[in-house]
Amino acid sequence: MIRTSLQRIYSTTARRAFSRSAAVSAESKQTPELAKKHADKIRKEEQSKEQRPSPIPKEAQKKFDEMNKRAEQKKK
Repeated sequence: MIRTSLQRIYSTTARRAFSRSAAVSAESKQTPELAKKHADKIRKEEQSKEQRPSPIPKEAQKKFDEMNKRAEQKKK
């Protein structure tokens, strides 16, 4: 199979992401620090979501919710 340049880029970034997020054993001294960093990262992401409101207007979101409910009822 021939690998394209896009596939090569994806595979290298996937490897990097895996090595950064690789699990650490509970006996390791790095575990509490790693857990704290991970929790801080999640908190920052949540704060940025709160600061940036959804681009979909509330009225449109309500219509989408109603459409989804109708679709679920039809499936049943």
